Amino acid sequence: MRRLALTLALLLGAASLPEAAAQSASPPAPTTQAAPAATSLTLADALARLSSAPQVVQANLALSRAQRDLDAAQAGLSLNVTVGGNASYSSAAASAGSTGTGSGGTSGSGGSGGSGLNGSLNLKATAGVLPWASNRTALAAAQRSLNYAKAVRQENINTARSNVVQQYQSAYLSQLDLQVAAQNLQSAQQTLSAVQLQRSQQNATQESELQAQASLQTAQASQQAARTALDTARRSLSATLGTDLSAATFGSAPDLPSSLDAAGLTGLGLGDVNALVAQAIANSSDVVQAQNTLASAQDTLEQQQRDRSLPDLTLSANYGPGGGGLGAGLSLKDGTANVGYTQPLNANSAASSLSLSVSGSYTIYGPAANAQIASTQAQVSQAELSLTLARQTAELGVRQQYGDTLTALGAVTAKVTLQQRADVALQTAQARLAAGTGTQNDVTSAQAADAQAQRDTQAARTAAALSILKLQLAAGGPQ
Repeated sequence: MRRLALTLALLLGAASLPEAAAQSASPPAPTTQAAPAATSLTLADALARLSSAPQVVQANLALSRAQRDLDAAQAGLSLNVTVGGNASYSSAAASAGSTGTGSGGTSGSGGSGGSGLNGSLNLKATAGVLPWASNRTALAAAQRSLNYAKAVRQENINTARSNVVQQYQSAYLSQLDLQVAAQNLQSAQQTLSAVQLQRSQQNATQESELQAQASLQTAQASQQAARTALDTARRSLSATLGTDLSAATFGSAPDLPSSLDAAGLTGLGLGDVNALVAQAIANSSDVVQAQNTLASAQDTLEQQQRDRSLPDLTLSANYGPGGGGLGAGLSLKDGTANVGYTQPLNANSAASSLSLSVSGSYTIYGPAANAQIASTQAQVSQAELSLTLARQTAELGVRQQYGDTLTALGAVTAKVTLQQRADVALQTAQARLAAGTGTQNDVTSAQAADAQAQRDTQAARTAAALSILKLQLAAGGPQ
C-alpha cells in the first residue's frame, strides 16, 4: 500500500508540471490604472487658486511692465551726464616771407608752419527744468499707463473670480441634477413595474405601459445628461484653475444674507447705490482709459499752443579761454538746461573771458500750426465726450445690476415657499402610506418632487449669490 501511494503521488506530480509551466509562461494580467480618488473642493479652495489663472498671470505681467516703464521715466528726471571729445592732427610746411627794414633790407620771418594735435575734452550735464520738458511729460504718460494697467489687472481678477464662482456653482447644481435624475429614475421604474403588474391583471392598457416605458427612458436620458453636465462643469473649472478636478465633488452651498432684500445688501456693504456708482467710476478700466486719452490730448494741445505762442529762444553763457572753460545754456521751448566744461588738448595762453549770447525766432504767421491746434481741440472735445459716456456706462451697469440682484433675492423667497410645499406633500404621502391609504409609488413620486424643489431652491440661491458677486465686481471689486 505504501509503495502504491508513492507511485500515485509521483504520477500526479508529473501531470501537474505542464500546467504549472503553462501558467508560468503566460503573460501577467494587465493592471488597470486606479481612478483618481474623490476629493471635496470647496469654493474657498477654488478661489484660492485664482493666482494661477492665465488671465490673472497676463494682467500681472502687464502691470509689471507698466511699473518698469514708470521707473524708467522717473529715472529720466535726473541729470543726464555725457562726456565727449574731439581730436585732430595737422601738418603743414613752413612758409616764410621777407619784409624790408631800412636800407639794409634785413629779412624777417613773416609766418611759420608746423604740425600739432588739436582738440578738446568736454563734460556736459542736461536736465529738464521747466514743466513742459519732455522727460516730465513722459513721466506723466507713464503714470497714466500704470493706472490703466492697475485697473485692467483688477478687472481681470474680478472676471476670473466671477468665472470660477459661476463654474463652481454650475458643478454644484449638476450634482443636484444627478441626484434628482436618480430619484426620477427610481420613480419611473416603480411606475413601470406597477403598470406592468396591473396589465397582467387586465387592469391597464398597452398604451399605459408604453407611456410608462417612455417615462423611464426619459428619466434614463436625463440621468445621462446630468452626468455629462457634471463632467463638463468639472472640465471647465479645471481649465480655469489649471488643475485636475475629474474626481472632485462640490459641497459649498451658496452663501446669502439672512435678509433677502435691500437690508441684506446693506449688511454686505452694498446698500448705498451712489457709493457703488462712485467706486465703479473710479475703478473702471474704460473710465481710466478715457481719462488717459483726454489727458494725452490735452498735453498735445498745450504743447502745440506753447510752440505757437512762445519764441524759440536759447540763452547761453561761457567763461574761460578761447575754446574752453565753463558753459551753460537754457532752451525755452524744450524746457531744458545744461552746464558743461571743455578742456582743450593744447595749451592756450589766451586770457579767460565771459561771454553771453541769446538767439531766438518767432513765427508771426503759421496757418499749418493753427490748423493743427484746431484739430487737437476737436480731439479734446471728443475725448471729453468719451469720458462722459464711459462714466454713464459704469453708472448704468451698477444700477441695473443692483435691481437684478434684488429680483434674484426675491426669487429665492418664492422658491423656498415652493420647497416647503413639497416637504409637506412628502410628509402627507408618507403618512398615507403608514395609514394604508397610499402606495409606495406615491411616496417615491413625492420624494422626486421634493428633490426637484430642493434643487430649484439651490439654483435660485446660486443665481442670487452670483448676482451679488456681480454687483460687487461692477462696483470695482472688494474695496
